[in-house]
Amino acid sequence: MNAEDLQALTPKEDRRAGSILGLAVGDALGATHEFCSPREVPQGTLEMVGGGWLGLEPGETTDDTALTKAVLAGYGDGPLDLRRVRDEMRSWQDTKPKDIGNQTRKALDYLRGHPDALSLPEDPDAQGNGAVMRAAAHGVKATNAGEAADNTWTEAALTHPSWEARASGALVAALVANLINELRPEKALDASYALVEIRDEPGKRVRETLRPLEGYEHDPGGWTVYTTRLALLGLLDAKSFRPGLEGVIRLGGDADTNGAVAGALLGARFGVGGIPSEWLRGVRGRDALLCLL
Repeated sequence: MNAEDLQALTPKEDRRAGSILGLAVGDALGATHEFCSPREVPQGTLEMVGGGWLGLEPGETTDDTALTKAVLAGYGDGPLDLRRVRDEMRSWQDTKPKDIGNQTRKALDYLRGHPDALSLPEDPDAQGNGAVMRAAAHGVKATNAGEAADNTWTEAALTHPSWEARASGALVAALVANLINELRPEKALDASYALVEIRDEPGKRVRETLRPLEGYEHDPGGWTVYTTRLALLGLLDAKSFRPGLEGVIRLGGDADTNGAVAGALLGARFGVGGIPSEWLRGVRGRDALLCLL
């Protein structure tokens, strides 16, 4: 798929492309405001101006989009190949990106020292949002929502081997798949909970831990549970793509990842046709993403 194909998509193809491009748009818009407080995010329509603490070019994306590309490449035209995902991630790390999460860097360094490993040892403290940021790729590429959840549960352990990180990613992946298949957001979320709650553990229940936030609350960190709950609120609260995404990014904090996850869900709901055209035109690397679908 390339940019010219966007004019002739089926409804399902439109939502698949919308999820991945929505993720990139949310990443690029949010990166400008990463680590900001809500008061520091300007009012009015958000624009792709780059900058931020990373000094990005307008429309430039970050690790959220890069790691999503690694997962997309891991599917190719067939089932998920974990070795290829791992190798794509390590190749990206070799490019010396402007930013890489601490847990992800630690994980990739570990995998270099253990060339046969396809997961890290279980680590309950690995609760950063580095796995959920790339989970939408599974929802787009897997054959159904159940497979998307299962693949994400396995793949997340490449970098974030905790229940919270795996459950967050599996829920988002299943939700993307269900939204692509035209389920209404509330029904899609309920069906996605049902697929992931089979992995509930004592004191860890996905419907409780990952329930949508009740309001737009600022959190400065990169906790996978908060990112997921905020993205769910943005999805359920939105009447269209723009206000849904802007409401999430305006909270600042880890705004690129929060924006990426919310953008992926909103794109799966509203399709690529629902993403504002100026954002679509402005995001960098659009064609490279489409070629991986």
